[in-house]
Amino acid sequence: MNILLPFPPHTLRVRSLPKGDEVFDIFRKKWVRLTTEEYIRQQFLHHMLYCLGYPQTSIAVEKTIQYHKMIKRFDALIVGKNNYLMLLEFKRPEIVLNENVILQASAYAHVLAVRSIFVTNGIQQFFLAYSKDGNCQIYHHLPSYDDLIHSI
Repeated sequence: MNILLPFPPHTLRVRSLPKGDEVFDIFRKKWVRLTTEEYIRQQFLHHMLYCLGYPQTSIAVEKTIQYHKMIKRFDALIVGKNNYLMLLEFKRPEIVLNENVILQASAYAHVLAVRSIFVTNGIQQFFLAYSKDGNCQIYHHLPSYDDLIHSI
C-alpha cells in the first residue's frame, strides 16, 4: 500500500486469495482481510513491538467492550501489569482526525479507565495523555513503552 508512514514500513506476511489480500496478524494469531485501516494498524503495532519496546503480550487487538448497553470493539489496547495503559484507534488516511474521532476513542478509554489515547490515520497521529488531575498533554508521536509506563 502506498501510505507515507512516519517510519520505514515493516515487512508483513501477506497472502493473495481470490476474495482479496490477507495479512497475518501476529497479535490475534490469524489471517485477516488486508484493508487500508488494517495495514495502518499492523504497521503501527509492528513499529511499537520492534522499535519502541512494547512487549507483544501487552498488545490486545480488536476486543469488545460494553458502552451504553452497546457492544463496541476497540482497535488495540496496551495492557500493563495491573491496568490498561493506552487505547489505540486506527483510521484510513482519508478520515480526518477531528473531534468525533477523538470523542470515539475517549469514550472507549473512559469505559476502560485508560488515561492515554493514540489516534492515527497513518499520516497524522495524536497521543493524548491525561494526568490524574484531568489535564491533557497532546503529542504527535508514540511514546516508547518505557516512557509510557513511567508517565502513567
